[in-house]
Amino acid sequence: MKKLLCFVVVWLFCLTGTAIAELAPPNLSFNISGTIVAASWTTVPDATGYMLYYAPFPYTGPDTIGSIDMGSSSTISVDLPVGTSFYIAVSSYDSQTQSGYSNIELFNIQGYPPITFAYVQWRSFEENSRNRAAAWISLPENMTSADVESLNLEDPMGDIIAPFWTFHLYDSSPYYTLDCRTETCNFSRVTDTGYSVSLPESIAPGIYKYVVKTTDGTILTKEVSYHGKTTIPVILEATFEASWNADGSLTIQWENPTNQENWNLVDQIRIRVNSRFGDTTFNILLLPIHDSSFTIPVANLQSVFSEDELDTLYISIKTRAYDDAGNYARGYSTSITLDR
Repeated sequence: MKKLLCFVVVWLFCLTGTAIAELAPPNLSFNISGTIVAASWTTVPDATGYMLYYAPFPYTGPDTIGSIDMGSSSTISVDLPVGTSFYIAVSSYDSQTQSGYSNIELFNIQGYPPITFAYVQWRSFEENSRNRAAAWISLPENMTSADVESLNLEDPMGDIIAPFWTFHLYDSSPYYTLDCRTETCNFSRVTDTGYSVSLPESIAPGIYKYVVKTTDGTILTKEVSYHGKTTIPVILEATFEASWNADGSLTIQWENPTNQENWNLVDQIRIRVNSRFGDTTFNILLLPIHDSSFTIPVANLQSVFSEDELDTLYISIKTRAYDDAGNYARGYSTSITLDR
């Protein structure tokens, strides 16, 4: 790649002859949103205009280098087809001279879809010392962690409060869901790639923004609303139990803390069942108006867990609160262990 960039530089230089570098070259930057690439460059003192140069990637020769006289403009925005790849560079000029070339950049239009799922939420635990704010963002379907150059969460002032790193990644983590919030339960397997991080307890309510920069220069953003420390009731470990039935099904019983503050905010109860190996998760989604018990059919259990995994299960119950923007608060019980 470095050799190819050097080759392109040589041809760009030859294109305009010997440049008298009396003017400074601009500094070029760009970002991509979907299929729109927007490039901008710094203005140069005494320059009267700017030339934009472009060449397709892979580079096939000097005949493919094009140029646009941008006049005094220092920005350009173009909607391009998915799969388009170009080198771009900029020079400044006045009536007599032309500068050297800016940094040469390569971009590729991947056409990533927008981010649709992310949140900043307050989490309450049965052990109060674990209470904290947390953030999660799911990557778009056609994006992998290898496509991410940087990922940050910005506060309402635009300051970065949480950079995300590789160890925050949950890469293609599969889990199973039995959604029983309607008259019919729907079983599904979900694969989700995203990043999760704990946040400072002191963060204030407000609008926060995720900023994802991909390796091809695309910038994706997602704004989310944080309600602050909204504590919702937690279903206590001591108030629920699980037992095997003769037919191989599994019944969980619990007590809803209906007399606790903010119980009216709870929109969903989620039973979480994990294998002892920790790599298989089964979520059962219920409405809080359900009776305080649920039986997981044997067919669903056998679709999720192997026979060895069913020998020991870890079970917990979550409470969740939602608004139009998503899940803004959760309550976590302590897990119980069920041996078969």
